[in-house]
Amino acid sequence: EERKIELESAFQQVATLQCEMQTILGTCCGLESHVVRLENALQHEHDSSKSIAHQLVLARQETTTAQERGAWRDEQSQQGVLEQAKLRAALKAKLHAAHTEVQAAQ
Repeated sequence: EERKIELESAFQQVATLQCEMQTILGTCCGLESHVVRLENALQHEHDSSKSIAHQLVLARQETTTAQERGAWRDEQSQQGVLEQAKLRAALKAKLHAAHTEVQAAQ
């Protein structure tokens, strides 16, 4: 009889331990799925960061290119102004020379 009581008690302890193990396993599965979700979110953030960094690089390149184009246009514009000034000066000199010749011929 005493042995029977000990066995029943041992079976109850085993059943209790099995229930506790199931609870622990359920908790572990829940934690594992939570970790997977966090890893996925982290990967998404990493991908987004890489995309943003790439967009920044492209924007910097476009800005540099635009600045270079602007500087080139400014330089071309200044050269054009200088060329026009030279042509005006040459035309004025020719006009003055022609005017002088006309006055001398009269």
